[in-house]
Amino acid sequence: MILLCLETSTRYPSLALFHQQGVMAEIFWEGEDIAASLLEQIKHILSANQLQISAIDSFVVSLGPGSWTGVRVGLSFAKGLACGRSERIYGLLSMETILFACRKEKRQVCCLVNAYRGNFYYYSTSNPASFIQHSEIRCAPIREILSSLEPGTLLVGPGLADIPPEMLDSYENLEVGENSLWYPAASAGASLAWLKIQKGLSFPPLEPFYGR
Repeated sequence: MILLCLETSTRYPSLALFHQQGVMAEIFWEGEDIAASLLEQIKHILSANQLQISAIDSFVVSLGPGSWTGVRVGLSFAKGLACGRSERIYGLLSMETILFACRKEKRQVCCLVNAYRGNFYYYSTSNPASFIQHSEIRCAPIREILSSLEPGTLLVGPGLADIPPEMLDSYENLEVGENSLWYPAASAGASLAWLKIQKGLSFPPLEPFYGR
């Protein structure tokens, strides 16, 4: 089985091709107009790996929370590429993908996504290898969230880019994750989807979860 993962929920979208033996290829780019660049990037990653779209068995797409435009575009493209066959599409929450990249952590990890108007979506767990349910993601003012976290908690997620550095510095008992853990990567999404497929685990409904 070959998977094509579309991660378009943030300002740093990515694509990844995945085969049973692992990630075949991944590309990242930056841009506000994801709709204008996504098709060309899909063509590029397929061409670079000498594949036709017909070779893709299933598609993995980020459902958010994240950019309203990015989530909508990614899901629309996945449906189009799958020719409307929803059984060929697997949806993932962007927070689930980020925490999958943190799965070796043995401490509390909190993923943050900007919900705007002073609020942030967040999910805090001592077991980042576990899977997130949509209903477990909470929303609250950022200072309320940061003040509630236990000392030593690792902060990850795209919301970090929207928090003033001086605010983060004032919470000396919390640790900010490295930049690679700020944004969901298509390679992690594809690997997570493959793991869930192999284990027969459920996926979220194909419904967008917008960040605002």
